[in-house]
Amino acid sequence: MSQFKITIDESIPLDRAEEALRGLPYELVLTADRARLILPRARQALHSLSVARAIGADEGKYLDAALAVVGSDSRHRRAARFLYAHSRERRHVYVTSDLTVFGAGGDDRRRRLAALFETQIMTLEEFEQFCDERRGAERARSEDSDGRAG
Repeated sequence: MSQFKITIDESIPLDRAEEALRGLPYELVLTADRARLILPRARQALHSLSVARAIGADEGKYLDAALAVVGSDSRHRRAARFLYAHSRERRHVYVTSDLTVFGAGGDDRRRRLAALFETQIMTLEEFEQFCDERRGAERARSEDSDGRAG
């Protein structure tokens, strides 16, 4: 199984995210500077997502497209910058409880942002279900392999 690259924003309790990931290989980053203040239970070093001070041309293009979807106040701009950094680092899942910016599951905003940044955007509850499904699929694969070997 390959390692999941997960970004969680400051609205997500770290302990619940780590519990959801239990038994799965993962790399976790946070959207804020709280990484240096938190001791992870999984003994994985935590890092903050790197957001450039200045907005470059490529990021500007993505921000313009994202802000056309979600609106352009400072909170939306900040969220879009983190989503851009998440995408630039080729991370797989962005976990947030901010439905005002990202929309609920199936919301057009979320679908458009996920397509623009080539990632999955989930709430914590959706992420917990995603992880449960991954663990189940991994167990099924393992059982299939054991059955063939024996």
